[in-house]
Amino acid sequence: MSRCLAALFLLAFASYLALMTPFVQTRLVTYFADLLGKRLGTEIVIGKVDFRPIESLVLSDVYVKGFANDTLLYCRRLTARVDSVSFVKRRATVTELDFDGAVFNLWVSRDSAGSRTNVEMLLDPLSREGAGSSRPGSPGWRVSLERIRLRNSRLRYMEDQYEPVEYGINWTDVDCRGLDADISGISFDGGTYAAEVSGLRFREKSGFRVNRMGGRVVIREDNMLITSADISTDKSFIHLDTLRYDWVPDRKYWKYFVHKMRQRYVFSNTAVNFDDLAYFNGRLLGMENTVSGSGVVTGTIDSLSGERLDLALGDTTRLRGSFRSRGLPRI
Repeated sequence: MSRCLAALFLLAFASYLALMTPFVQTRLVTYFADLLGKRLGTEIVIGKVDFRPIESLVLSDVYVKGFANDTLLYCRRLTARVDSVSFVKRRATVTELDFDGAVFNLWVSRDSAGSRTNVEMLLDPLSREGAGSSRPGSPGWRVSLERIRLRNSRLRYMEDQYEPVEYGINWTDVDCRGLDADISGISFDGGTYAAEVSGLRFREKSGFRVNRMGGRVVIREDNMLITSADISTDKSFIHLDTLRYDWVPDRKYWKYFVHKMRQRYVFSNTAVNFDDLAYFNGRLLGMENTVSGSGVVTGTIDSLSGERLDLALGDTTRLRGSFRSRGLPRI
């Protein structure tokens, strides 16, 4: 009996030592990545694995092929820190996902039937499989994610119906580089996505740069709400008690941002330079001024209303009260 126990102990110890070797770790993770790739109908490649029990799982050179044979995700180094896993309750808690040197490519295809992202197309096989195999009494896994950390990363957003712009951000082709962010308090509940964002910074290919941004973000199918947000650029500082965008799904509100997107801004202790505003509306380019103050602004960019305003334009102009504007200025 003692010999049998000793043999089992040696076998377990040898298995543990094998799992600690990078070769075995990489082969195991590659095996499961291949299985997932086949279920998704795509290709997932992982260059190297470093598994540290009770601490973290480190994946190097992670590649996920997109629906159109392009790159959906590449990450030079992805670290996952797991707090707890219960196979009985089918629950897992990931305390942090750390993306270092990641590239995210998100594109949207729009047609008469609506709009779909490449992520939705990629996950369709899993959705159909889950719907077809669901059985009462056999719930799926619940995985909670507490924090996401992004460093030196890149995010691209593209639409298949590209439209060029003369100046500023092109909402059909957005490219943010040098992307850093810390995301916590993450929740997904009934189609509502919420998180606390801090330390966000990036440079968009148009030249628009955010040096620091943070706030509480809640996103639903038809609106986005940001509260208690601070935004700092090279020439502006904005404190937003409330920023809200409302849109009708599949009606190209982001594409025609200036004319269609319904907006609400409640701001204080704010100073905005027109050079920054010009990235969102090229007609403001050349208006070398800074507006500062507090108030509430609602409407679309080309049809705005303001109330409870206390604004200063430059050193000589002051506005208290309200305003209504229609159309855009001719520069």
